[in-house]
Amino acid sequence: TDLDQGVGRIRKVLEELGVAQNTMILFSSDNGPETHNSKYSRGAAWPLKGMKTQLWEGGIRVPGILHWPGRVPEGQSCATPVSMLDVFPTYLQAAGAKAPANWKLDGGRDLVAIANRKAAGADRSIFFEFHFAQRGVEASLPMAVRRGRWKLFSDHAFQRVQLYDLASDISEKRDVATSRPEVVKPLLAELQAWWRDVGAGVDLTRKSTRVETPS
Repeated sequence: TDLDQGVGRIRKVLEELGVAQNTMILFSSDNGPETHNSKYSRGAAWPLKGMKTQLWEGGIRVPGILHWPGRVPEGQSCATPVSMLDVFPTYLQAAGAKAPANWKLDGGRDLVAIANRKAAGADRSIFFEFHFAQRGVEASLPMAVRRGRWKLFSDHAFQRVQLYDLASDISEKRDVATSRPEVVKPLLAELQAWWRDVGAGVDLTRKSTRVETPS
């Protein structure tokens, strides 16, 4: 594909310049595939639920590849959830640099340390927010927080929530919010605090935007 060839050309240039062995390459997608039935469909997320523009796992869970000869072991996999917001802090750490003291970075984990099992990653919450979504219930649940095995969805008013145990329900079919209030309460509080902190709030009186699927 064009993407494969493009990555290959970049790696070839790095080799020609003699810096391939000292260059970190991090590759990932920004979202899951489009899975609806149209000429724009480009993949499948099964067994994950959802697709691009949705906060279900099929829309946000994507693979990442980290390549850095001599610094990251080859041929291993890591199941620790991370965020693209961790990329900038990772580059700072790799370069031996520090962000200015007055900067507040949204990401904070060093992906190289996580890949080398020298740092934990699953002991924190990762947040998601989207101003619109496609079809039905997704449009009313535009925020989510993931911590460990648990993933909580909420509307912007924090009145409607859904909770899923990704360890036993990767397809997000069984909402267990009613039976696990002790999990819902702290996750919802975290989501509210994050929402206020990053200024992600929108006009709560505005109706959700419906995205029309090209035919």
